[in-house]
Amino acid sequence: MIELTKYKEYINIKEEKFGEDYSKLDLVCCTKIGTPITPTEVRKKMKKTAEKSGIPHMKFHGWRHLHASLLLSKGNNI
Repeated sequence: MIELTKYKEYINIKEEKFGEDYSKLDLVCCTKIGTPITPTEVRKKMKKTAEKSGIPHMKFHGWRHLHASLLLSKGNNI
């Protein structure tokens, strides 16, 4: 919860910086001006992050399954 509070403070700074150009849609995952992130942007960001981390490229749906598998392996309930 602390991370979300800090992120909200970051968003407030962006709102002040961009003023009327900032879209106040109250999104957690958004562009720097508050608009929704497109699927293409998500794919590009995930690919770049994987490359930096040395992780093989995987489609977004694959990440979802990997996350679920890791949670199950730690004993989390579906």
